[in-house]
Amino acid sequence: MDTKRCKLFLTVVETGSMAGAAAKTGYTPSGIVRAVKALEGDLGFSLLYRNTRGIELTEEGKLVFPQLKELVYQSERVENLSDKIKGLETGEISVGTYFSTAANWLPPVIRSFQETYRHIRIHLEEGGNRELYTWLGERKIDCAISSYRNFKGDWIPLRRDELIFWLPRGHEKAEAGSIPLADMVEEAYVHTLPGLDTDTEFLFASEDIKIKPRYTSVDNYTTYRMVEAGLGFAVNNRLIAENWNGNVAVVSMDPPHYIELGIAVPSLADASTVTKKFIDYVKEGVAQGL
Repeated sequence: MDTKRCKLFLTVVETGSMAGAAAKTGYTPSGIVRAVKALEGDLGFSLLYRNTRGIELTEEGKLVFPQLKELVYQSERVENLSDKIKGLETGEISVGTYFSTAANWLPPVIRSFQETYRHIRIHLEEGGNRELYTWLGERKIDCAISSYRNFKGDWIPLRRDELIFWLPRGHEKAEAGSIPLADMVEEAYVHTLPGLDTDTEFLFASEDIKIKPRYTSVDNYTTYRMVEAGLGFAVNNRLIAENWNGNVAVVSMDPPHYIELGIAVPSLADASTVTKKFIDYVKEGVAQGL
């Protein structure tokens, strides 16, 4: 059964004439006539007849009219569901993010998102700011959860995060309430992701502090374990320190330093339905304190 023909037939009944249906649908009157005739051919009986009052339903037409109306309604529901499935219930999204975000407050957001959209595949790409914004420009990722950098795109602010020191528990300054950044210049420093425009590098540059790393690492967990082993200190986000319980002291800076975390997207208006919905879930998760 051709539901398009059914829709045109229902419009004829609604408007009371072929001309009225043509005006409402954009078809020509002859096109409407052909569609109704074809539908009558499919069914094997006439649906309409003309009298002095205009077009009326035949007795057979009166019998099948409710069923044809239900058929069109159900067809539209299927079409809407199909659009929903194509837009939200299947597909994939690539999200660029810091290790600290991926390891801590992002997993509960992803869990909540997947409870509703179980068939959407989520790919996480972890890196520093330079990598994240390069990937955005190359459209390798759909959005990035990071700190703000000047770029051509849209920015959705999420929350502040504090930059803090990681110190070995046995360090002489481990019990200090806060430490000036300049006081750590001569200490052995463990630097994560060198040369990738990390928030730590941005901090040192903004404070005009030059520090030569004793050690470097390619991920935050390795840095954490190196500090725990007493090899030196590190600077990182408090987000990590809130959830890792190793033998590492977390000490604030004096004065405190913060970064603004948010979502960078090439164009929010042009983003896919999946990306927009994921961004909504991230915003909701942050608002709920995840």
